[in-house]
Amino acid sequence: MITPLLVISTSFKIQTVAIFDNDKIYVSRKDSKMDHLSLITILLDEVISSSGLSKDKIKSVLVDIGPGSFTGIRIGVTAARTIAQALNIPIAPVSSLESLSVANGILKDWVVLCLKDGGKQRVYISSWRFEERGPFNLLPFQDITFEQLKENVLPKLRFVEQPVLFTSDNGSLIEEICSPFMKDGDIISFIDAPTPQDMINAAQIFKVNFVSWEKILPLYIRKSDAEIKRENKNE
Repeated sequence: MITPLLVISTSFKIQTVAIFDNDKIYVSRKDSKMDHLSLITILLDEVISSSGLSKDKIKSVLVDIGPGSFTGIRIGVTAARTIAQALNIPIAPVSSLESLSVANGILKDWVVLCLKDGGKQRVYISSWRFEERGPFNLLPFQDITFEQLKENVLPKLRFVEQPVLFTSDNGSLIEEICSPFMKDGDIISFIDAPTPQDMINAAQIFKVNFVSWEKILPLYIRKSDAEIKRENKNE
């Protein structure tokens, strides 16, 4: 990673901005109860101030592209792209589910099921098994309902030989929905939001590439309510 590295994550309820400068890290994190645009500006200002660096000293950017909050992702990705473009520096994308998958460390030969709250009784999911040669994807990124999760995904995990780690940013989702499907040896983990170090670890493990700013796009997975309404009007 090229440092100083700016890290931005706005897809979780806890929004994070950090700067890695060699062996030092400066972090600002806040609950996203306030306006997303105002919050990202505050976080950027705080982390720049605490690091003692001027913005033009940043050499690369790592940004959480989602899935998650539509507004949060749009603002975070836009901010990251704008900074990378203005400073003419490389930028790399990492998904929220990839970061979530390594937030408990790398559990070799475990199956990790990541469940990110999608709101409105929906969940973003993906699953990996971490092998010596790297992560092996068992379940591609999906947006499904809680009912689909209970009917189509969780029952199959009872027949998985390896222990399963259920990890989510929604504690009740794991406790109420996932617990009945757990077998002996499985564990659960609640993570309100991955740390900047989790994002860097994910970027390294999943071997993301640093690219030009215009190649970075949000990973929404599903359509926004506004898009659905527009489509329904046109039918």
